[in-house]
Amino acid sequence: MSPGDDEFERRLRSDLHRIESNERLARLQSLIAELPAEQQEAFMLLNIEEMDVSDAAIAMGCSEEDVKTHYSHAVHALREKLGDV
Repeated sequence: MSPGDDEFERRLRSDLHRIESNERLARLQSLIAELPAEQQEAFMLLNIEEMDVSDAAIAMGCSEEDVKTHYSHAVHALREKLGDV
């Protein structure tokens, strides 16, 4: 095996990993879109927007306890649908 072959294999593995990561991200985005609206919003605000629970409660117009409940249900549903990925 020549050094060029090693480089080709390294790039191929890197490309395959990137494709797999993109597929997983697309799957996660699809599953998030299937969640009820309140669960979607809580999940996105806490994970993507990196809000704390009190700010998310203000943004959602509900209590902090409601945000925690919506988020917990979202995470549980996503874990169940994703399995052990």
